[in-house]
Amino acid sequence: MKIKVNFDEPKSFTPLPDGTYNISIEKVEQRISQTSGNPTLNITARVVDGKYKNRIIFYNLSLQETAKWKLQQFVRELGLDAEKGSHTFDTDEWVGKKLIFIVRQNTATERTDVIGIKAFEDKDVKNLIEGESDEKGAEESNSGDETLKDILG
Repeated sequence: MKIKVNFDEPKSFTPLPDGTYNISIEKVEQRISQTSGNPTLNITARVVDGKYKNRIIFYNLSLQETAKWKLQQFVRELGLDAEKGSHTFDTDEWVGKKLIFIVRQNTATERTDVIGIKAFEDKDVKNLIEGESDEKGAEESNSGDETLKDILG
């Protein structure tokens, strides 16, 4: 088999700058973690606007008992029922849903870590992002430690 490849401008996977990003979920897969051997949900999300539009963010949710609080938070931010009790979710229905990911660069692993998630309709965060866009321009709205401190408290 022959393949033709152009390496003139290879794409890099450099971490996104610290900040908030409007994302759309593109894919959700259940896998077994290579490091722990436990089941996880691997979420692929795409930035939908701003300077980093179309960049991909990977986010993993452990399905272990001790980490279900994180899955519960994620489901709540999607606007789904996450109250106590047993629930069944069709993760295919999550595809196309929008959220706000709050990310920080992990310089040790050279990855983008999702450190917070907010519903896209969350007016406080949405207004903060829109306010920054008005003041600084869309290209600068998705970075800055001050923004993270304001959002995370």
